[in-house]
Amino acid sequence: MRRLNRSKDFVSTLPKEINQKLVDGYRIKLFAKIRDSFEKKKQSINKEQIELKEWIDKSSYTNSLNPINNCWFATYIRA
Repeated sequence: MRRLNRSKDFVSTLPKEINQKLVDGYRIKLFAKIRDSFEKKKQSINKEQIELKEWIDKSSYTNSLNPINNCWFATYIRA
């Protein structure tokens, strides 16, 4: 194995500005992906909540008490 005794072996040959630009670009892309995934999760949660509210409204007990063709109140009408 070769020993790394010289300080040149530890120094990057790329300028510092290019490295920082690459890091900033990657960071922007990464945070954009994270933000988009959070927005998608929020939208899906909101959609699920709306669907749940609609389902509860459709299947609630108070809606089942509404008469169908007044068949429950037929005895009161005949009297």
